[in-house]
Formats: sequence, C-alpha cells, structure tokens
Amino acid sequence: MPHENGSGSRNRHRWIERTLVAMLCLSLWVLSSLGCGSKAIRLGTERTVCSVLDSLYRTSGFEKPLTLHGKATIDAKQRRVRGKIRVDARPPDQFVFEFTSSILFGSQREDFVFSLVADTLRIIDRERGEYYEADDADRMLREMLETDLAIKQVVSLATGGRPSCDDMTDLGFRMGSKGRVVFTGRYGGESFRVVFAAGHRRLEEITWPLLLEGRAADRLRVIYDWEATKEGNVALRGIVMSVETKEWRCKIRSSGTG
Repeated sequence: MPHENGSGSRNRHRWIERTLVAMLCLSLWVLSSLGCGSKAIRLGTERTVCSVLDSLYRTSGFEKPLTLHGKATIDAKQRRVRGKIRVDARPPDQFVFEFTSSILFGSQREDFVFSLVADTLRIIDRERGEYYEADDADRMLREMLETDLAIKQVVSLATGGRPSCDDMTDLGFRMGSKGRVVFTGRYGGESFRVVFAAGHRRLEEITWPLLLEGRAADRLRVIYDWEATKEGNVALRGIVMSVETKEWRCKIRSSGTG
C-alpha cells in the first residue's frame, strides 16, 4: 500500500473541506430557491461553519473597492449633524470619508476628511485648517462625538470585516425567513449575529460585540439596503449603523455608488 506523506495528507484534508463547503453553499442556494423557512443546518465542526461563513463573506458586497456618496445623519448623544458624505472603501484596511455638514438648528459648519489606513486614523479639519493623526486623531474624534466609539472596529465590521475563526465559538447557522442565511455564535464572550440576504447573498444585517482590551464593551448593529441596478448589478443604497450604549447612530442614504 503506498505511503501518504504529511503534505499529501494535508492537501487531501483541504480538498475534502473545500468540497464540503462547496456542497453546503449549494445546499443553501437550493433551500433558498425552494423558499424554505427557518431550518437549522448541522455541520461536523465549527471550523466548517466558519469556512461557510468565510465563503459568504467573499460575496457580501464588500469584497471589492466601493465608492458611496450621498446624505448622512449622525446622532451622537444630544447632538444631530446632517450633511453630505463620500466614502471610498478598499477593504480590509483602507478607508476615506469626506463629510461636510451644518448642525441642525445651528450655524456651525463641519468639513472633515477621515482616513483609516493600516490601523492609523488621520483627520483633516478643512474648516479650521487643522490636522490630526494616530492618538491625536482618536482623542479629537472622542471629543467631537462625546464618546469613545472604537471607530476602527466599527469601520472594519461595518464594511465586511469579521474576527478570525480562532476568536469565535459556538458557531452555527440556519435558514431564516424568506431564504435568508443566519449565522450566530459568540465573540469576546458575547453573542453575535450575521444575516445574508436571499438571492444576491449580500450582507443584510450584522450585530457584533465591540471589544476593549479583549472584553466586550458595547455592541454594533448595522442594517444594509441593497438595490438592483439597471446594469444587472447589486448596489449599496443605504446603511444604518448604531452602537447600543453610546447613544450613537449614523444613517447614510446613497445617491450613487461606484
């Protein structure tokens, strides 16, 4: 009998796992097409569940660079700001936000450029001619929003990022209503939930714990609004982000994407 070396054994195991993931994804598509209701799907290991989750995230709508421009409303405690926003996202680690606004019922004008590149936050205050970077930018953002938002985690999770498989436990998924695929589990000791829409399988809703020094300090919820275009693509038309205990909410309605 031929002897199978370690490399051949690992390749075989990877091939089996990829085949299983492909079959599971096909099963999800079939169940969705049949309009099946809430059905729990049993898998052998959490690693396989995470592989399926990873496969869906690769077509979640954020796997390619995305440009979004439109109107935004930001609520931070007792302060509401409305204005125009442009987002250039190149996940997983390059993001630029331009925001120009006037405070509701006030005369103060805001004009900022925020960039987050390789975990470094930079802010240009164009209205006042000031520049902030790294710790100074984090501090300035806390003062402006009157809270610590863990902004790097918020941006990453809201634009298709997720923790590694090793950091998640109790993974499972099921078919939800109207063909949705719902993943659940625990991260940082707290529950999370990720919902993929039927059909185009874009992210529809996420709820993730926000960690501070390795422990859950808050929760982020994001709801996405995708719309079919005339060209036959699916474009992001709206997004609502909220942080539970910080009294912070951001709603963006797009007038166009790229």
